Amino acid sequence: MLDRVLVLSASAGAGHVRAAQAIERALAAAGAAREVRHVDALDHTTKLFRRLHQQAYLDLWIVRLDADGRCRHFEEWPFWPTKGRVSSS
Repeated sequence: MLDRVLVLSASAGAGHVRAAQAIERALAAAGAAREVRHVDALDHTTKLFRRLHQQAYLDLWIVRLDADGRCRHFEEWPFWPTKGRVSSS
């Protein structure tokens, strides 16, 4: 059994927080550690950094929707030097 476990995440999206919470619950349920703590790293940054981080995170994707709201084009990391992954329907 581990003494203490720190699960560190960034609240850049709900998926990050949910994944960290799931790890925290699983470790606690398995009795794998005496203490399990989840910390949002962005809670320890400045307001300016959080705002810049959030905008940069949102800029990682290009999503184009049809008139009925369905995704017809998704591009991940479009400005990455080696070009991101693209999926079109």
